[in-house]
Amino acid sequence: MIDAVLHEVADSPALFASAVPTVLLDLELRVAAVNSAYEQVSLQRRDLLLGVELFAAFPDNPEDPAGIGSSRLISSFENVLSRRQRHLLGFFRYDIPDPTHPGAYLPRVWSAVNSPVLHNGRAVGVLEQVEDITPLVEDGTCGQHEDDVHQVGFALARATATQAALEAENDQLRAALVSSRVISVAIGMLMAQHTISHEEALTMLRIRSQHSNRKIFDIAEQMVDKRTPRPSSPSP
Repeated sequence: MIDAVLHEVADSPALFASAVPTVLLDLELRVAAVNSAYEQVSLQRRDLLLGVELFAAFPDNPEDPAGIGSSRLISSFENVLSRRQRHLLGFFRYDIPDPTHPGAYLPRVWSAVNSPVLHNGRAVGVLEQVEDITPLVEDGTCGQHEDDVHQVGFALARATATQAALEAENDQLRAALVSSRVISVAIGMLMAQHTISHEEALTMLRIRSQHSNRKIFDIAEQMVDKRTPRPSSPSP
């Protein structure tokens, strides 16, 4: 069941349509899906990432004097899975391997939002959305201001705005994933009831939507709610 849920999220058009770099991880932190934006910022191809444990794909830079990027990520993932709540990781350095020079790393500063993928109240995976804020930090500390305090303040202000936008995008993507899942269930119900194809079931939903002047998601949600059995009251 867990694999089925992750496959459903991985195949969601909302995931691939998102302009924010996004990676889906299973409970063992293996990559289950990435979108094109994530491929671009990570400099890694999707086919080389799928099924690989995240920290095997992106090991710590041994020359990073701090070297705490992976520990911060692990702590965030544990927080998300145990509490089943979204966690804002803030700004952190995590260098990435240079694909053109084996053994070399490219310095990067990120902002990240990690969210649980839930099924029946259980966390079955982690959805991580990241933003490469390295250019913002560099722009804010390149000597364009009179003193270091202004430089850092400028960088943090721009990075904070980036994180706020990232959080809003995270909300939209999670809502789209929920909507996609409910509609998929409703389509499956119609396919089983009427012995029709996926496309015919989707057309049926669209027709109902047009005739009732309601959103497809609202109709699908009502269908799923009716199918879900209600808990019976205990006998006196």
